[in-house]
Amino acid sequence: AIQGSGDEACRWCQVSSMRTCFGGSCTSLGRLRVRSKTDRGDPRKWRRSMKVQGRAWKAHGKATRAWKDVRVRSTGEPRPLEGVPSEVMDMFREAQQNILDLNQSRLLALEELQHARSRIADLEERVMEAEAAAAEAVALAEARSAAAAAAAAEERSAQAQRAYHETTASMEEGSSAKNVVTLVYKTGWNKAYVHFRTKGGEWTTLPGRLMDEHEPGFKRVVLDGTSVEFVFNDGKGNWDKRVDGCNYSLEGRGTYMVSDGNVSKIDSWSE
Repeated sequence: AIQGSGDEACRWCQVSSMRTCFGGSCTSLGRLRVRSKTDRGDPRKWRRSMKVQGRAWKAHGKATRAWKDVRVRSTGEPRPLEGVPSEVMDMFREAQQNILDLNQSRLLALEELQHARSRIADLEERVMEAEAAAAEAVALAEARSAAAAAAAAEERSAQAQRAYHETTASMEEGSSAKNVVTLVYKTGWNKAYVHFRTKGGEWTTLPGRLMDEHEPGFKRVVLDGTSVEFVFNDGKGNWDKRVDGCNYSLEGRGTYMVSDGNVSKIDSWSE
């Protein structure tokens, strides 16, 4: 069944002739030229050739599986396989141990990473709580500062009012004791002037004497004499006279309130 005679090229390696091919690589792998069922010849010879080819392939398969099959002893150590050098087995053991060590180090790294993330989350929560507490403290301090400032401003205003009333009262007392007239003028002007003349005197130079502002909406001035004729202006050409269009006039010392074109005497000055 095996045709090794002849000088034709081998159908497997396509290099050597069939005479030299039997000792080559193709025959070592079981690549033998055999007759097929359709070839002429004795069927018994064909079956024998198939057996030869099968034995060759079976030997080759055992050699291949020997490199892949690693059986382990009861102790857990790989048992040297037939045909495998001890150096190769040592390399296998070293590689396996390196893989185990690498996996162990990865597990430790994952545990450390999880612990670090937990600590970071805890620190972030503490920072948020501290920021909220600081904001609350700042708001409380600002509220207290505003309340203290308001109280201080109210106290200063009260002191100024007391001082003003005391000054006004003393001036009114002085006006009553002397021949003076105190005019309190209620107006919305920013500045107010009184243009006046006393009995037997001359009119003041325009726009007149600037009145003092002791409280918002009220102007005040003290004039010498007991008989006074006067009018008010804002220094910009706007004038204020009595409701009948005549000049204001007073007879007698004291304190007078002038408002909306009317004049009335008051005992003491307060808003």
